[in-house]
Amino acid sequence: MMEFKKIPNILIIDTGYLSADNATGITLRSIWQDWPEDKIMCICVNPNQAIEKKTRYSNCIHIINRQYIIGAQISWCLKRKFTGLQSDPSINSNSLSNNKTRWGSVVELAKALVDSLPIVLDKETKNIISEFKPDVIYTLGGSIRVLSYALDVSEFCNRKILVHFMDGYLDVQYKVYKITYIFNYLLKKYLKKCLLRSSAILCISEKMATEYRTFFNLPTYTLMNCACDENGHEYMKQEPLTFVYAGGLHLGRWDTIDKLCKAVSHINREKIRVVFNLYIPLTEVKNKKELAISYIGVNVFEAKAHEEILKIYKSADALVFVESFEERIRKFTRLSFSTKLPEYMAARKPIVCYAPDELATSQYIRVHKIGICIGDNDDPGNCIEKGLFNYESRMTMANNAFNRYRQDFSPEQVKKKLHLALEANIIKISAKDK
Repeated sequence: MMEFKKIPNILIIDTGYLSADNATGITLRSIWQDWPEDKIMCICVNPNQAIEKKTRYSNCIHIINRQYIIGAQISWCLKRKFTGLQSDPSINSNSLSNNKTRWGSVVELAKALVDSLPIVLDKETKNIISEFKPDVIYTLGGSIRVLSYALDVSEFCNRKILVHFMDGYLDVQYKVYKITYIFNYLLKKYLKKCLLRSSAILCISEKMATEYRTFFNLPTYTLMNCACDENGHEYMKQEPLTFVYAGGLHLGRWDTIDKLCKAVSHINREKIRVVFNLYIPLTEVKNKKELAISYIGVNVFEAKAHEEILKIYKSADALVFVESFEERIRKFTRLSFSTKLPEYMAARKPIVCYAPDELATSQYIRVHKIGICIGDNDDPGNCIEKGLFNYESRMTMANNAFNRYRQDFSPEQVKKKLHLALEANIIKISAKDK
């Protein structure tokens, strides 16, 4: 890997900001944390994204058109009126759910139409981009508007596009209803055009990289967020064990968590052997607390700031990862890799993975023996009792996790992989520009 003589200017085009307090924001910050702030510019093309004023990255532009705002408002009103998603965000968006509602096709069509509205690369933005002089355009893709805008910017400034795939959106987005199939075609069409202006791509998991390397016929690099705790935290506690889950309930995750709660409650039927602490969004706390009353050893708390959650991980005996077993959602998550995993591994904790067997995350945990995996046909209670009540077994998994973290997700490893992908997209451009 070469060291850059001049640090490249990176133009990030996406639907959010590096400062966002969600999985995407955490991932992006960890990837670009060592990049000088004057070498990064962010363009957000999401009309529903609040502008973040407190950010270390000052070069942030919020690009929206008036018709785009109106379209987004209409789409959101339809969603509220016909699906009731605002009262239960854990159900998941219509784009992935198998449960077709009466008006689901109307909502999905409205969403797709909004996504396909053109966002003009105006003169003012062109001037800002020209002054910034990007060397590479980086995007997560994921929507028609992001890909089409990235393509326009790439053609304007004659720079390559580095696409970072985080999940399997190509297989599921706009494919629930036949009326929106055309928009899945448009999504793939714009992606293909973007990849024609790319010399390499980034994938979130090795499984995804293997498949996409063949499918797109491009060099692929596996890049996930890094974690920054080089010491790890060995625990000495015996029973009762403390399990921790901190995160959202979207993408159908509550159904899986609920089954795990029942298993924990069953284990605790004679005495408390496991305490399961859930840190979930405030909008869900009241409802889920009422449900958790019937479970022995299960506690529900309001979600904490990311820095606080990392401290909570240190006092846990095992950290929980879950995904939905719903058919369409497991297609979406099959090739993805949880942003939680590097943090779990850096904390030197064994992992309780309750997710479909074919998921890249599940397979990674199983292959590297960093936790227990509860799959389609497994009894969660039996898996926990057999895999986690032995202290030596827990310590072995915890040490495996920490050692694997150093190999795959330390800041140094992430930096190496990022540089390789950037090199592939900068070198060829430089040759063209001469």
